[in-house]
Amino acid sequence: MFSLRSFTTHLAGMVRQNLPMAQGVEMLAEDATGRPREMLHCLRDHLYQGFSLSEAMHLQPRYFPLEYVSIVRAGERSGNLGEVLEELRIKPQDIFHILWKMILNPLFYPLGYWCLLAFVIAVISFGIIPLFNQIVSDFQSEDFQIAYSGIFSPKAQSVVVRSAYLLGFISALFILYALFWFLLRFFSRSAQIFFRKFLDTFKLLIPLGRRMEKEVLLWRFATVSSLCLRAGISLPEVLRECSEMTTDIIFSRKLLRLVNLVEGGTSFSEALKKVGGFPHLFIGQVAAAERSGDLPQALARLALDSREKAAHYLRVLDNTLIPVFTLIFGALVFYMGAWVMYTLSCLIMSFA
Repeated sequence: MFSLRSFTTHLAGMVRQNLPMAQGVEMLAEDATGRPREMLHCLRDHLYQGFSLSEAMHLQPRYFPLEYVSIVRAGERSGNLGEVLEELRIKPQDIFHILWKMILNPLFYPLGYWCLLAFVIAVISFGIIPLFNQIVSDFQSEDFQIAYSGIFSPKAQSVVVRSAYLLGFISALFILYALFWFLLRFFSRSAQIFFRKFLDTFKLLIPLGRRMEKEVLLWRFATVSSLCLRAGISLPEVLRECSEMTTDIIFSRKLLRLVNLVEGGTSFSEALKKVGGFPHLFIGQVAAAERSGDLPQALARLALDSREKAAHYLRVLDNTLIPVFTLIFGALVFYMGAWVMYTLSCLIMSFA
């Protein structure tokens, strides 16, 4: 099992002892087993080929998160790699995996519906259709042969067409029932409240998703900035590294504008105001931190605050989307089940 904390500790020791990086990674690979050993061998080979440490790590995204690689790259550019590794050694590396766990855990429930739907399709494709191929072949009649690829004989095709008509009929019944229910209770206050909440829910999804994305960007930016500043890297270099780290083009351009303003002598808080798009609370705490001289600590607190906000927005989205997923996948499974049952019954009747 690969431990990023242990790897960082050993790496920091190598830098302190002025040990060649490739040789140190090779020593670590001798003590590792399985896939981590293979990864360290690849890392060693890339270092021998002339890659920098951050470039070699970037080729192993499974083991080294993007934020981690960005911090190491900033340390290499500034010549403070030893200090950066010391900060990474002290800082819990779990912070780089919190976002992934925070997003993945609520998705297990809707993913279950995807798995259920895939299971139903697999049963039909590899269980029911081959079974009927065998049953029909026992009749030794070409009119009833069903190819495994889904190409039906003329008689079987007519059965499938009739089942499709039935599926359309069932769908029309459901639509008419929903329309009748809505018209019947249109003037009911409870129905109006329900309909209004239903519309508000979908109006909420898009802006809420944008807010969550913004908080995630701020969290990553503040986390990387705090670590790099504590390691002694200059603010313009930190901002430049963060602009290369982010995959959001608009946010990356804002960070590049911040670099130009800060290098031109503008304070960090004033630059944030001029660029725009940053929360007023974020700018206010940065301004207070500049006056007190504890900018890295303030950014660490802001990172924690943004992470909590992103988690809150994700919980709201989760509670909103799960009923929608339930309705959609439940309807898909029901319609597929109705189509399969009617098709099978028609095929069985055609054998008689």
